[in-house]
Amino acid sequence: MKKQIFAIAVLSAVIGLTGCSININDNTVSSAKNPAPSVQEETVSSQTADPASASGSNAAVSTAQTASADIQGIVGIWNETDVPDSRTLTVNADGTYQLAYKGGGAQNGTVKAETAQNPDGSSYIWYNFYETDGKLWEGFQKHDGTQNDLYSGQDGAIHFVRAASANAAAADTDITPIVGEWYYQEKNPQDGTVYDNAGFVTICANCTYSFQPLNGSALKKGTIKVDYDEYPNGDRIPFFALYENDEAFWIGAYCNQNDPDIYYIGNGGTARLIRQKGDENPFDEYVGQWQCDRCTIRIAEQGAGYGVEIHWADSSSEDNVWTYPCTCSDDGTYMECLGTGTLTHIVTAEDGTEERTIVYNDGEAKFNIKGGTLFWQDCKEDKGHQMGFTKIG
Repeated sequence: MKKQIFAIAVLSAVIGLTGCSININDNTVSSAKNPAPSVQEETVSSQTADPASASGSNAAVSTAQTASADIQGIVGIWNETDVPDSRTLTVNADGTYQLAYKGGGAQNGTVKAETAQNPDGSSYIWYNFYETDGKLWEGFQKHDGTQNDLYSGQDGAIHFVRAASANAAAADTDITPIVGEWYYQEKNPQDGTVYDNAGFVTICANCTYSFQPLNGSALKKGTIKVDYDEYPNGDRIPFFALYENDEAFWIGAYCNQNDPDIYYIGNGGTARLIRQKGDENPFDEYVGQWQCDRCTIRIAEQGAGYGVEIHWADSSSEDNVWTYPCTCSDDGTYMECLGTGTLTHIVTAEDGTEERTIVYNDGEAKFNIKGGTLFWQDCKEDKGHQMGFTKIG
């Protein structure tokens, strides 16, 4: 009996030292400590760096804990943008990366997708890139959906674009053929073979444009890119698409047209762009002689501007003559005389002598051409109202 009690005491001491308990019924031993986590359980990283301490720009907001996540969404090749010496970033499926410099050399390391916790309980994922010595190089925030851009930190000072996306972007912004200054013309509703000037379009290489209407409306600005008409058979026809600043579509012109200096708008060609050439004077077409019934207009170059002389006979012996020294508008849409026009009434006697009377010498007028027709706007007495003049020489 004493031996049995001694054995039980020794066994109890052993159990106390090992932290184990014995189940007398099934003779099994279980640990009193917490069991080891299973391999499926998500573990909290104990070595996650504070992305805000990255050597680049301000990265992620510092948080107390981060958890591991997936990097497969950014696997591939990325090109740095908006810098002259751009770098190429390659992210591999095994979690490694290589940063290649344009002048040679490369930086290697590992990338982790880590979940940062906000004080309010919300969270967001950062792709944090660590050099081989464990130092954080840079952090880029994860976006929802397909990610084609990597912006560093809070300020996005470093920007990488996925290589496939970069090629697509280059194709979508290859607007070189249409860059320049253009006349914007609309088809005349009465004569479909004639186009009237409606404004001026300037298209810049940075994919922006401006449009100045002739009707006095405000200057319009927007962006231009290459879009595609897609058909069920798989055909994709490229066209230049001009969007207003509020992203509303304005006009479009197919990229491939017969004349590189003329782009017809839309399928019906109800409007078009005519390239302005550097040595072209938009007022050359004004020069010559124009006729409407008994009224004749002669326009010729005069000094730095143009001289306009109008004859309108009352009878075979009486004539009214307007003379206007004109200057050209800055936008190339009309010529005008500001307060120096003269009206002279001429009476011719049977013997050929003339009596000239100056009616006024403070006349104002504007002249413009629409659809090949010259219009005279007399701002003094409203002569020539709704009269269209045809060029005869």
